[in-house]
Amino acid sequence: MRERRVLYTVEEAAQLLGISPSTVHRWAREGELRTIPLSGRMVVPASSLEQLLGNSGGDEPGVGGDENLNHVAIAGRVVAAAEVRESRKGLRYATIRIAVPGGGPSREPFNVIVLVFGTRVDAVADLAPGALVRVDGHLAQRRWTVEDGTRVGAQRIVAERIRTLEPATVAS
Repeated sequence: MRERRVLYTVEEAAQLLGISPSTVHRWAREGELRTIPLSGRMVVPASSLEQLLGNSGGDEPGVGGDENLNHVAIAGRVVAAAEVRESRKGLRYATIRIAVPGGGPSREPFNVIVLVFGTRVDAVADLAPGALVRVDGHLAQRRWTVEDGTRVGAQRIVAERIRTLEPATVAS
C-alpha cells in the first residue's frame, strides 16, 4: 500500500491544476503558491494545493493512498450553463451541474456538481443545458463554517476530462 503523496513536481502540480508549469513558477515567485527547494528543484507541497483549491485535508487532485481508489467516471445531462469564475489567487475555474439518473425503482435523477480548472474551463463554458457529457475525475470535498458556527461540507467531482457525448437538442 502506498503512502499519501505529500510533494509534487512543478510539472505534476501544473497537470493536476490544468495550467502550464510556467504559471506554477510565476505563482511561486509572486507568493501565491508555496513551494520548497529540494535537491536543486522546486517542489509543491500537497498542503499548498489544498490551500489553493480551498480543500481542507487530502482532497486535492491526485492525492491519496492510491489514486485508483478515487476515480469517478459519470455521464449525465448538463442542467445549466457553466459558471466561470476566478479564485482569490487568480486561478480560473468553472462549475457545472449535471443530472445523473438515480438508482432504485423511480430512477429519479440527482444533480452532481463538477469543478473544472485551467484549460478545461473553455471547453465547458460553451456547453448548453441538455448536452450529454461524460466526466472523468475524482471526488473532492470542501468544508467550511457557516455564520452560526456549524461545519458543513459539499462533495463534488474535480474533472480531469470532460467529453460531449451528445449535443443539446434544440426544441422546435
